[in-house]
Amino acid sequence: MSYTPTSRTYVLQLRRTIKAPLQRLYQAMERDEDRSAWLHCNTTVQPVIGGMFQSANGADAEFLELHPHELWRLEWKNPRHKPGSEVVIKFVKNGRWETTIYVRHWRIRCKSDYEELHNGWRRVLDSLETYLERGQFEDSDPDVPQSAL
Repeated sequence: MSYTPTSRTYVLQLRRTIKAPLQRLYQAMERDEDRSAWLHCNTTVQPVIGGMFQSANGADAEFLELHPHELWRLEWKNPRHKPGSEVVIKFVKNGRWETTIYVRHWRIRCKSDYEELHNGWRRVLDSLETYLERGQFEDSDPDVPQSAL
């Protein structure tokens, strides 16, 4: 985790190594049927430049850059949910059976938004890891706001 104010905004950085091949981890992020099994809200992902990432809880983002199995870069669009912040999600293969996923979210306007997003991204990575390593998703954590992502 990184907590770095830059230009009066905050930068969030998380990293998680998951025991799953790169192809499988990427598939779990991209495919609706996989994502609905581990993510706690309905989402739509259109993984093309200009495509949208939309969730029922208000996180709407546009794909600015996309390199399949390597990198997603998105800009948050919803005016009620951290608009103008950007995210890079990077996928790195670690041998045959492990993948590291990096999340960098920046241009976060205030500390409370940073904390909410940190909890949300941590929860996303926890749930993804549990789904891929154990074949199940984590139950909701009452201490983490569901609107975080």
